[in-house]
Amino acid sequence: MQLRRIALAVLLFAGSACSPGDLTRPSSVSLSAILPSSAALQTGASQKFQATVSGSTDTAVAWSVQEAGGGTIASDGTYTAPATPGANHVVATSHADPTKSNSALVTVTGATALSVTTASLLAAISGNGPGMPAPGTIVSA
Repeated sequence: MQLRRIALAVLLFAGSACSPGDLTRPSSVSLSAILPSSAALQTGASQKFQATVSGSTDTAVAWSVQEAGGGTIASDGTYTAPATPGANHVVATSHADPTKSNSALVTVTGATALSVTTASLLAAISGNGPGMPAPGTIVSA
């Protein structure tokens, strides 16, 4: 009889520590594709991303960048490209269900260098640059 009382007390205690919400059930939360789904940026440039959560009143997402050194992303989804070119992934993770996430590819390219010398600038202005006719030459179309 004493053993029954102890077992009943343990069951009642364990039952009071759990609530129906603690039961494992499939999540109805879904995270739509991130928009834009991909982006091409130059180093240091920024792009705003958006993600939509459905199936929950908590529609917030946590933003992150998958690659170490792959840029930064603010809590509002604004991504800033790193100084190094490469492929990086922006990730949105649902607050309501952290097992739900999606990503977007960001391709970061370096800035194109432009080299102008005084000689090439003067040649272009005077008409003596490469591909330019000599001064005084009549060009017909």
